[in-house]
Amino acid sequence: MPRPPAKPDLPLPGDLSPDQAIDKLMRQRRLGRREAQAVYGILRGLHNEEIARESGMALGTFRTHLLRATTKLGATSRMHLVMLATTTLLVPE
Repeated sequence: MPRPPAKPDLPLPGDLSPDQAIDKLMRQRRLGRREAQAVYGILRGLHNEEIARESGMALGTFRTHLLRATTKLGATSRMHLVMLATTTLLVPE
């Protein structure tokens, strides 16, 4: 069964540009750039393969960065990761 298309045009919390969102995740959640890019891709609703391709990473490398970000944030699921990252982007610095 084919996957439904991703929705990359979803508005992100906090009205931040992609670079601003990634930088904020790096600062406030102490994520590396690739980890923050992985989380940002998840927030955009993209599939793992799409995020890896856009970021210029191999799929296995992407998964490693996503796992590290999930661990650093203390997330227990992909949805929990999205909730934690969204909260980070909504709270003013």
